Amino acid sequence: MFKRILFSSSAVLCLLTTSTGAAAAQTTGDQVLYACYIPLVGVVYRIKAPGLPQACLAKSHVEFQWNAQGPKGDRGDTGPAGNLALAGQNCPLGYFVTGFNSGGGLVCRNTSGDEPPVQPPPPPPPSPFNGTWTISPTLSSNCTAAGLNGSINVTGLTTFVNSPNQLTLSPTGFVSFLGGTYPMVFGGASVAITDPPTFPLAVVASGTASPTSGIVLGQIGYNINGSFSSLTSFSAGVILSNLDHLSITLPGAGTVSLVCGQIAGTVTGSRAQ
Repeated sequence: MFKRILFSSSAVLCLLTTSTGAAAAQTTGDQVLYACYIPLVGVVYRIKAPGLPQACLAKSHVEFQWNAQGPKGDRGDTGPAGNLALAGQNCPLGYFVTGFNSGGGLVCRNTSGDEPPVQPPPPPPPSPFNGTWTISPTLSSNCTAAGLNGSINVTGLTTFVNSPNQLTLSPTGFVSFLGGTYPMVFGGASVAITDPPTFPLAVVASGTASPTSGIVLGQIGYNINGSFSSLTSFSAGVILSNLDHLSITLPGAGTVSLVCGQIAGTVTGSRAQ
């Protein structure tokens, strides 16, 4: 009799193994599950589910039941707050957490025991005033050097903040001579600005500056009087003077005196970049 029960329970175990997985996958929280218990061997097998017996296989097996999900328990106590100072922290690639410093930050080291090198702070973002501008109309004047004719032209403006709350304006242009075109950037004067700027922003800049192209030498006087209506447009009166005391280095002719007439006009500017 004992051997027959063991044989039967082995068959039950086989049946339980091959069928309960599919049945269990279909359970829901309020579903009642049924099973039978074999007292002599301590085996439990499921019944009353698709593909399973609808009753215990023997009268000596004890049927019982339970819900697929038990009743909701009481809410647990609130745990201690985490260390917010560690939120978002991690070690660089190749380094591992080895402890914490006095401020609660991570201490990272590599396999050689070295901490990661100190990274320099990121550079400040560029000023929104930094940029290049085109002007309309182009301002120009005739020039002569060694009996030859040419022209000097102002076509744009560069702006940049070279120190806190100081905006530098530099006219840009080119000199045309002997069929060649030579770019020229004038040194600029600075005007005070606020951060953030308020518009319209009045601009009055005057002084003398040297062209920085390398081919034209001398001190040019200039005056810019106008205003920025926004970070993308401005209008101003522009005067370039002292253009009759310049020199230009011409290919094959060396450095010769360059005499140009005064440049004056009212322009509007638009942001190129």
